[in-house]
Amino acid sequence: AQFLSYFFASQYQQNTILILTSDHATYPEPAMIAAVKGEEYQPYFVDRIPLLIYAPGIQLPEHYDADGRTSVDLAPTLLNLLGIEDRSNSFLWRSIFERHRLLPFGMAAIGSQFYATDKNGVHSEQDMPADYQETFLKYKAYIQRYYQLEKADRIYRASQMP
Repeated sequence: AQFLSYFFASQYQQNTILILTSDHATYPEPAMIAAVKGEEYQPYFVDRIPLLIYAPGIQLPEHYDADGRTSVDLAPTLLNLLGIEDRSNSFLWRSIFERHRLLPFGMAAIGSQFYATDKNGVHSEQDMPADYQETFLKYKAYIQRYYQLEKADRIYRASQMP
């Protein structure tokens, strides 16, 4: 509350995009599972997270359904808010505000575990909807290749930066 009071009373509130979010869901430890267990809860380290955006001068809806997109869409979303579009970058997915989706579902990876996300929740590889399976496996391999390139320092190499 103290930060927001300062921010909105300052000159920065006129030209600064403020984003409040988290980088992951709550870890499904036993106390958490007991506290929120219900029909819709799945004990994965992947779940819905908040995304609050204050962007002066940019028309954004009051509420927006990201339709299962994940935090890998955050950096492209920031570029979109800044008006930086159609430029080559190292990010895998797309802005949550782009109409054209790369996939019909979101994807999340925690180590070697991969998940699909949509309006119905989180799907592990073991409970993947049949109509997602082929696309899911294709993009799982794509992400794994990305990991290999990153490990070999072939994605974010400083000498390749503009």
